[in-house]
Amino acid sequence: MNELGTSRLEPCGALFIIIRPRWPTVLTGDEFTVKEPPHNVPTHLEKVLVNETAQIKCDVSSNLTNDRILLVVWYKDNVPIYSYDTRGPHVNSPSHWKDVAILEDRANFKTTREQSRAVLVISPVQKKDAGIFRCRVDFLLSPTKNSNVNLEIVGK
Repeated sequence: MNELGTSRLEPCGALFIIIRPRWPTVLTGDEFTVKEPPHNVPTHLEKVLVNETAQIKCDVSSNLTNDRILLVVWYKDNVPIYSYDTRGPHVNSPSHWKDVAILEDRANFKTTREQSRAVLVISPVQKKDAGIFRCRVDFLLSPTKNSNVNLEIVGK
C-alpha cells in the first residue's frame, strides 16, 4: 500500500500530489479521479442572444518552447461535452468528440493560427445552453490550464 504525501493546488488549477511508495514496490498505472473542479479559476460572463452564435473562449497558450496541446476538454456544469485530442495516433489529425445529446450538431472547436486562443462555437444557441463552461487544457510540458465562462442566453 502506498502512502499519500503532500499536495498543492497551483493557480492554474493543476493539482500536484506526492505519493510515497512503501518499499519494495513498483508503481505502475496508478490512477485517481479528482471530481471537484478548481475553485480559484475566474469565471467570465458571456451573453449571447438566443438563436445566435456563441464563441466561448479558452486560453490554450503556453510559455514553454516546444510545448503543445495534448488534450482540450470542455465541460458544461461539470459534465464533459466536447474534446479535442492530439495524443498518440491523433498527433497530426486531432480527434473531435462531442456529446450529441447536449450539443446535437451545433458545436465545433476552432484554434487560432498561433494557437494561443481557441473557441468552442455553438450555433445556434438555445436557452438550454446557458450554464458554466470550463475549458481544461492538457499540455505536453506545461501544467494543466483551466478557464471558466458563464454563458448567459438572452431572449425568448
